[in-house]
Amino acid sequence: MRTSIAVAFATAVTLLPGVAGAVDLGPLRGAQGFGVTPVTTWQGGYFGLTAGYGQMSSDATGVFAEPISRHLRDTVIENEMRVSTFIQPVVRDSKEAVYGAFAGYNFQFSEAVLGIELDFARGEHRVSGSDTLGRSRQLSNGFLGNAVASGTFDLALDNVVTLRARAGYTIGDFLPFITGGVALAQYERTRRTDLVYSETNHQTLPNRGPFAWSETSPSSGTTIGLAGGAGIDVALTENIFLRGEWQYAFFPDAGGSEVSLSTLRGAAGVKF
Repeated sequence: MRTSIAVAFATAVTLLPGVAGAVDLGPLRGAQGFGVTPVTTWQGGYFGLTAGYGQMSSDATGVFAEPISRHLRDTVIENEMRVSTFIQPVVRDSKEAVYGAFAGYNFQFSEAVLGIELDFARGEHRVSGSDTLGRSRQLSNGFLGNAVASGTFDLALDNVVTLRARAGYTIGDFLPFITGGVALAQYERTRRTDLVYSETNHQTLPNRGPFAWSETSPSSGTTIGLAGGAGIDVALTENIFLRGEWQYAFFPDAGGSEVSLSTLRGAAGVKF
């Protein structure tokens, strides 16, 4: 019995080099072994073009307060009736197509990817609103105060530029990521304010007014805010990738109003 086992073991040892030569297992290196998808290399620079759809919202609650309070400063009718707070326009959202370009650089640490990106988006967003309100109130000086305020507001935002840091984690050919940074945009605003007011019905003094006042105030410039978002890059080849992304930008002061811009967009890029 022992002789038979020894003969079988010797035969297996003799055949083993032949079997190993016939079956080439190949090298098992990193993520390529055991059926795991290889990690795509994102290290380096890249650029591309974008196209999408953006929605702008504006809070113009106090846009008429400044001109009215300036005109009625140090008056009883403003101090007691607060005419500058009468009108608060409701502004509807703007929805527009946008297009642009981007460029950036990635630093890769195993599966983690950190980077910085600059992008430009063009597509004029325009919102508008109006309001009118009149009130009367007995004033402390013995007069009845009467005031009617009205106003129209128009705001356009264009040429949005963001500079954002990126952080992602590569999963095979996919790179989901988040971003955060600063945003710049150009704006043009037109504001018209109309006011009619008077002080009447005093027992011993003549009526004051009515007085009519109007001001049209155009304004333009650059506003700065914050930007952030999330998306995913998909490598098609070693150098070409596609992207889907949501980006949000908030501007605290664009011509006297707060503005937020939310954009969904797709992109195609080249990395090198």
